[in-house]
Order: sequence, then structure tokens, then C-alpha cells
Amino acid sequence: MSWGKEPRLLSGASRISAAAVIGFWLAAVPAFAQSEAESSAVKAEQDNGAFDRGVIVVTAQKRAQAIDEITTAITAVSGEELVARDITDFADLQEISPSLRITGTGANGNISIRGIGTSVFSTSAESAVLPVIDDLATLQSGQALDALSDVERVEVLRGPQGTLFGKGASAGVINIVTRGPTDRFQANFNGQYVDDGRLNIQLGAGGYLTEGVGIRVAGYYNDNSGLVRNRATGTMLGGLQGFGFRTKLRLEPVDNLSLDINYSHAETDETVAPSTYRLLPPNTRLPFNVVANDYLGGVQPGPNNREVNANFDSTRTSNTDVVSLRGEYDLGFASVLSITGWQDWRNVTFNDFDGTTAPVFGSPTGITQGGPYKAQLFSQEFRLVSNGPGPFQYIIGAYYADGETDRSFERTLGTPLASQWDSTAGTTTKAVYANASYMLPSRTEISGGIRYNNETISVEFQNLLPSNNPPPNNQTCLDLCVGESSDDVVTYKLAVRQELDPDNSVYASYSTGYKGGAYDITSGFSPSRAANPAAPETVKSYELGYRGVIIDGRATVALTGFWTDYDDFQRQAAVVPADPADPPEFRLTNVGALRTKGVELELRTNPFDNLQLNGFLAYIDAVIQEYPDAPCYNGQTEAEGCVDPDGPGGSDPIQDLAGTRLNGVPEWSYNIFARYDFDTPSAPFDPFIQADWSYRSSILNDFLGNPDATTEARSILDAAFGASFRDSNLTVTVFVNNVFDKFYNSTAGAPTFHPTTVEANNISREQGRSFGARLSVRY
Repeated sequence: MSWGKEPRLLSGASRISAAAVIGFWLAAVPAFAQSEAESSAVKAEQDNGAFDRGVIVVTAQKRAQAIDEITTAITAVSGEELVARDITDFADLQEISPSLRITGTGANGNISIRGIGTSVFSTSAESAVLPVIDDLATLQSGQALDALSDVERVEVLRGPQGTLFGKGASAGVINIVTRGPTDRFQANFNGQYVDDGRLNIQLGAGGYLTEGVGIRVAGYYNDNSGLVRNRATGTMLGGLQGFGFRTKLRLEPVDNLSLDINYSHAETDETVAPSTYRLLPPNTRLPFNVVANDYLGGVQPGPNNREVNANFDSTRTSNTDVVSLRGEYDLGFASVLSITGWQDWRNVTFNDFDGTTAPVFGSPTGITQGGPYKAQLFSQEFRLVSNGPGPFQYIIGAYYADGETDRSFERTLGTPLASQWDSTAGTTTKAVYANASYMLPSRTEISGGIRYNNETISVEFQNLLPSNNPPPNNQTCLDLCVGESSDDVVTYKLAVRQELDPDNSVYASYSTGYKGGAYDITSGFSPSRAANPAAPETVKSYELGYRGVIIDGRATVALTGFWTDYDDFQRQAAVVPADPADPPEFRLTNVGALRTKGVELELRTNPFDNLQLNGFLAYIDAVIQEYPDAPCYNGQTEAEGCVDPDGPGGSDPIQDLAGTRLNGVPEWSYNIFARYDFDTPSAPFDPFIQADWSYRSSILNDFLGNPDATTEARSILDAAFGASFRDSNLTVTVFVNNVFDKFYNSTAGAPTFHPTTVEANNISREQGRSFGARLSVRY
């Protein structure tokens, strides 16, 4: 297994590409500026039409709408606000929406909204929260879990969005809109350095070269140092180096027709920071009968431990290429849109599975595992979208997608845990949908949507592990195992919205959702798994909401109550082997039912001139309603609910999880952001100060309910001050993250397959105070 064993820096070609993008940006600024000054063909600034100045316009419902017209819970944040709040990575988006939680990176990442996500290993399972980037839905959510660059707006839609977005949006959608060519030349540069070893650079420039031809080019570069030291190799783990660029070409060859040709490329290389030992009693026997004290290598377990001792550094590399063509033709009464996309994502992981320097099972280098992923998706969507301000509005669409994810996996050969296989997960989707609304004279809007979705999933799996005594009937898939399953489903949404006055409205909605079936593609795959994929998830959701303007126009408020039921929820749980020499098993199963309900509040206000004060709050009660045959967690006793149907001494104990809280979701979350801008007419700059305070209550981390695996509540304050220079469009910011230097335990309880006396901690950049500076320039 030669791939991925060492951290791979960006290739020479990639560095040349990065330099080319930066050079183009530097050259483009004066070129575009000259073009704007000299050419009378440069277009006038676009009028927003029906939308008043200051009204937030979003496109998450596949048409341009004022945010207060949408009958679903939504948070929209501009690219400028993202930069001001130091939100540079996809995972940072959870700071703008307390109901959103993002953990992990790449193929092991998980996105959840209102407690619902998809935390599984199988490449056949899709995310419950769908990332959409410039109108293209991703095939694997890990494609999106990288840097944010040249973003115009991020929209987080909470609750099932299946009517417009299909089978991968049963819990919500994260819609990212990047900047395109603007009618007047624009350019921006953002660079920041943090004393914890982070360097982030983003830049973009664009405008119209001549009448009917516009272009925008953007790029980014990230270089983040590691957080955890591997004593065995001397490497700082948790470091990342990333680079990417995007080009957007807009052509307007004839009146009423526009064509957008887009291409983006991104690369990421990182060393993955493993859990560190927080509590490790002397002479503890770790998995595979390893005595911990013999292989700590000087690591001192404790709450502030930032060291491990492992044979190899766990690594991840990814490469993403996306090409799209978006055409729009204005018919007058409606617009016809065609969106064609091709996505290619390649991801390679390599992990030190045992996390020690011990010669596990006679292997001098212990147990390692990993392999490459390759996900490719072709998609085509057509839409007919009504134009004009009339009372009747509609969208009619058709969607087709054909995706394939290949994965190869290998775990150290010659040991009882050995595994080696290749797999292909296929998915084909065909759908038609319609959505319409009608505004009555009483200012009551009635809306509804329906979607028919046909999905076919397939699997090919071959076990490549040599066997002198192959089992009968191909039970371990030494010959190719194949499977195929199809499903047809109709999802719909009904809503009513009442305008109380031009600035205030209330709404109620009922919607259904769906997430497709999935094959359990992991080690131990069998013909039975090929014939019996996990069943699809189905969703029923009720929502009440109020949006309005209060305090004499100085504040906007959005208040939402929700109640959502999930049936056949897909979840993966670790089954702990009775014999430590047996290989671990992770099973993808369907939880009978679960329910998530709660309240969300979003407040944006200017209580007086120059002060901006925003607050976001979420209360979420997420409970498993039905799961009578769940596996027991490691160390669970009969008194704690672990019983065996076969009686004492049985080999397959289970527990009933009905009524227990769903893991991975805080009950209370809130964020408060404040900024004050000073007026200094006598100076060439205007100073500002800002603060960002976020809180999350404690989180149960173990799906099987181990109460010891609980993350403590955390409260973090970030602060910044700086100045904006009026004549140069320059802003300089100095900031402090985690002002009070709070260090909190992010993963309490024993790691998988460890004794219950062990506690571990996942190190993040939030777990300590850091200082930084940011330089922003806009033309």
C-alpha cells in the first residue's frame, strides 16, 4: 500500500497554477479598470426590479425571491459577512446557523440540521443535508467540506427540501452561490494570518470585457499548521494545505439569452489529527491486547494532551474538478433554464488504525487501513420559471443524474483484521417537479409543490483477500457480488402564508421528504447485503413561522417552530466483538423511527446608528422513537439495559433505544454577533469593533447511548477591532479567537473498541486562544 503513507505537498504543476491565478488577478485589476473607463459598452448596474433596496434576495427555492416570501426556515449570509466573521471553511458555517452542525472532513465528514445527518462509511449512502454549489447538487457531501472562496451568499434551508431538490435533502440544503461577472468591474483580496499557524488567501476579479462578454476569475490558498504532535514521526497532525481556483465566463450572444460556462478546481492535502488520550489508567489494555503503557512513547494523558504515538501519520488528499454550463432564455412570460454539470472528486485516505507503535498481531508496523475514492456525477436540469410580479408564480422542472462512486480499501494483510476489496456504488435519478403559488386579494398566499422521483441504485463488490479455503456459495464475495434496486416516490409540500402588513407575515407548511436506499458497502460485504440494501428514509414535517420587521424598522425577526418525524432512519453503529482478536464490524441499519422538534429564532437589528446586533438561537429536542434491537455499547451492563434474547452467555446482546436522545445534537445553541462602526470624518479611516459569542450545550456523542461519551457544554467569545480606509477600499482587522482561552472536551468517553475506563479528546482550533490579522481590499 504505497499511496498516502506520507503527507503530500501540492504538486509543482499545482503551485504553478496557483501562481498563474494570482498573476492573472494582479494583471486583471488594471486591465479591467481600464476597460471600464474606456468602453461605453460596459453595462449599467442592474436594477433589482421588484425587490426594494435592503431586502435580502435568495435563490435557494430555484428562483429569485425576497427572503420574507419563502415558506421554509432559511438563514442567508453574504460573502462580506462571512469574511468579517472569519468563516473561511465549510465547517465554519455552523457558526451562522445554530441548527447546523458539521464534523469531520472529506469522506468522513457529516453534515446535520436539526440533529439529522448521515454518519456512515458506505459510499452508497447519501447525505441527509444536500450541499448545492452554483446550482449543482453534490454526489458525496465530502466534496463540499473544504475552503469557501469568492462566495456571494450562503443560504441554509432547514427541514426537508425534497420537492425542489430531490432525494438527498431530507434534512435540509446548504446552497452556496459564488460570485460571477458583474456589470461593473469588481475585485477583492482577503488575506489573513493566525498565530496558530494558519495562512489564508482569497482573491477574485471580474467584469465585462466588452458588451456581451463577462468573466470572473477567483482563487484561494490555505496553509494551516498541525495541532497534534505524533511523537513517533515528529509530524504535527491536523495540518492542511489547499489550493483552488474558479473561472466563470458569461456570454450574451443575442438579446434575452445568457450562457455561463464555469470551471473550478480544488486540491487539499492534510494530516488528520486523531483523538488524544484524556484519561488512560495505568496498564490499560487497549484493543488487540495492546498494553498502553508499553507504547505511549512519553505521551502524558490529560485534558490538555496534544500528543499521540503512532507508527504512521493519518492522511487525506482530495482533488475536485467541476464543469458546468448554465443557459437562460427570457421568453417574456417565463424563463427557460438549462443547467448541465460534470463533477469529478478523488479522495485518498490512509489511517493508522490501532493508533500505537505496537506490533499488533505480529505486524511490526501495526494495523493500517485506507484507500482511494473516485466519485463522478453527470447531471442535467431543465426549468421553466415564471416572470413578472403577477399573483400566480410557478416553476416546472425535470432532472436527470447519473453518478458512480468507486472505492478501494485495504487493511494490513497477514493479520486477523486483514481486508482488501474494490467496490462501485451507482445511482441514477430521473425526476419531474412543479411548484406554484397564488396570492389572493386578501394577501393570503397558497402554495404547493410535488415531485416524482425514480431512483436506481446498484453495487458491485469484490473481495480481493486471498483465501486458501473459500467459503461456499461465494459468501465473502470472492467472485463479484452485484445488486440493483429501484424505487419510485412522490414527495410534496403544502403551505399557506398570510401577509399581516407589507413587512410582517406568518406561514404554516406541511412537507414530505425522502432519502434513497443504500447498500452497506464495508468490509464483510456479502451476497445477502447485495440483495438487501438499507431501506429508504421517509420524512413528514410540520412548520410554523413568522417573519417581520419590528422596532420601527430597526430589526428583522424570524421565528420558526418545527416537528419532524423520520421513519427507517439510516444509521451505522459499531458492533463490539466479544473476542478482541475478532475484526470490528460496522452495520448500516434502519432505525425504526425518530422525531426532532424545536424552535429557532433569528434576529437582526440596528438598535441605533452604527450598531449591528444579530442573534440566532435554536432549541432542538431530537429523540429516538423506535429501535428495539439496537446493539449494546461497549461495557454496557444488563442493569443498563443490555440483554441477550438467547439468555445469559449469548453472543448477540441488544438494547431498546426508544425514548433516548439522538446523539450529535446540542439541545440549546445560540450565537450573538455585535459590531459597532465609529464615524471619524476628520480621519481617513473609520474604526470598528466586533464580538462573536457562541454557545452549545452538552452533546451525547455515542449513537448507542453511552452516557460517558458526552461532550461538555462550551461557550466561546471571539473579538476583533480594525479600521476601514475610505479612499483605498482597504480594511485592516486584528482579531482574537477564544478570548478566554477555553479548553473543552470535544469527545468524552472511550473511543470505539476501547475499555470504558478510557477517555479521548478531539482537538480543534477552537480549543485555545489565538491571535490574527486580516487585510481586505475591494475595488
